[in-house]
Formats: sequence, structure tokens, C-alpha cells
Amino acid sequence: MIALLKFLHLLGVALLVGDVMVVALCKILGDRSGRIEIRHFAQRVLLLSDKVFLIPAIILLMLAGHALVAVTGIPIWRNSFMLAAQACFVLSGLLWWFLLVPLQKRQMAQLEQALQSGILDPTYDFLSRQWNIYGVLAMAFMVFWRAAP
Repeated sequence: MIALLKFLHLLGVALLVGDVMVVALCKILGDRSGRIEIRHFAQRVLLLSDKVFLIPAIILLMLAGHALVAVTGIPIWRNSFMLAAQACFVLSGLLWWFLLVPLQKRQMAQLEQALQSGILDPTYDFLSRQWNIYGVLAMAFMVFWRAAP
């Protein structure tokens, strides 16, 4: 049972980190192309990937991680490292939900409009830089969360 839960937890980690890294690369390269169609495709991949990989990875991580705690009896709420790890995971999620997702949706709307008009809103690049900054911050929290001794 413990081996299965560890496997599921590590699968969740691989899905989460892999998704974040690949999607970030796709979006950055799409933006660097300067072409509206490529930017649109990259943004569409990002939004789809959140639904297909990121959200299931988060759910898998939470369920497997807490099941491991229950099965092994690790005192999660009395262990400072475990508390810090939980806080980093939550902070990363809050950054994603309240800052990154709205930016992604706003950028997608701008790209949809640009596909019709041929003109990209000049604020798109500013929003993209914000997305990059908040994304790096969210990823940093994930790295600290996984930096177990």
C-alpha cells in the first residue's frame, strides 16, 4: 500500500513539474515568435494542459500525499518541514489560481481578438511578462516545497 501511494505521489510530482516546464517553454517560444497564430496556439496548449495535466496532478498529489501521511502516521501538523511544504504548495496554487489563470484567460481573449483583426493589443506583452514573473515565483514555491531533506 505504501509503495503504491509513493508511486502515485511521485507520478503527481512528475505530471505537475513536467507540465509546468513544458507549458512554460511552449508559451515563451510562442511569444518570442511574434506571430499571432503561433502565440494563439501556444496559449491554447497552455489552457488545455492545465485542464488535462495540471489539475489532475494537483489532485493526485494531494490525495496520495495525505493518504501516505494517514497510512504512515507522519505527524504532518507537528513537523515544521511538512508545514512549510504544505504552505509552499498552497502558495504556489494561490499564485496560479488568482494571478496566472486570470492572466492566461485575458491573454487568450486578446489573441482571439487579434486573430480576427490582425492587431494584437499592445498590453499583451506586458501581461506576458507578468505571467513569466508570477510563473517563476509559483515554480520557486514548488521547488522549495519539494526540497525535502
